[in-house]
Amino acid sequence: MTEPSAPQPHYWIDSHCHPAFALREPGAWVELLARSRRAGVGEMIAIGTGPDDWDLYRNLAREHPAGVHWTLGLHPSEVGPDWEDSVDRLESLLAASPDPAPRAIGEIGLDVFRVAKPDREEVLTRQRQAFRRQLDLARQAGLPVVIHSRETLEACLEVLAEADFPAERALFHCFADGPEAMEQLRALGARASFTGLVTFANARRVQEALGVLGLEELILETDSPYLSPEPHRGRTNEPARIPVIGECCARLLDCPVATVADRATANTRAFFGLPIPPGGDLPGASGEPGDPA
Repeated sequence: MTEPSAPQPHYWIDSHCHPAFALREPGAWVELLARSRRAGVGEMIAIGTGPDDWDLYRNLAREHPAGVHWTLGLHPSEVGPDWEDSVDRLESLLAASPDPAPRAIGEIGLDVFRVAKPDREEVLTRQRQAFRRQLDLARQAGLPVVIHSRETLEACLEVLAEADFPAERALFHCFADGPEAMEQLRALGARASFTGLVTFANARRVQEALGVLGLEELILETDSPYLSPEPHRGRTNEPARIPVIGECCARLLDCPVATVADRATANTRAFFGLPIPPGGDLPGASGEPGDPA
């Protein structure tokens, strides 16, 4: 008698991760890719935060063209007094038409959460300047942006408006605000993505915001190695946990997990302009997740 085959995983894309953590120990990157594959995570977007990881993520994308994409940007926490040197380098990289091409500028934005109060005005001014210049570069390059807006959503929207950057090309990652903020983003046409935060019992307002967003514009991310979802909270996060976030969203939105996986994957592919993998069929469409390698 033939044993029934095990159910195959759905196909997922992690729209935002920082895989540099998996490159510090021999074998860790290969193991991360294997776990992702088994979980049905066929693609991931490695999000740049500064010059130290731009070349690293570009090389990963070159080595794994079907499964790893990359972005480059200067994270607000990396905006120091010499920030212009870093953004000059970013501009030079874009001008050199890197292969493979980056999928967005980001993550960029504003964050003074850990800045001492006496220094906040000076630091925020510097961050706004760096944010604005990177928005200008993104517009010139025809790229979308990934925005970091920890407790600075209104200020980020102000800079977007000042730069006349199209809101529909802006993705507010790691959405951590409430339903009113989500209504505001939707009215502008901006996008937002959800992390493991949505699985936390004390994140009721984030869950309410998910309800406002609904399924049609849903984008998911791990922000790994941070924000591991329940029941893994407090542990190192990784792309393989995207399905856990997706399953929670399916419960909150009262729809099948397969529907969440399909919609989130399609939305991520559309926002970042990700190509259909070679062969014309999505890896995993026949039940076998694509091997990022």
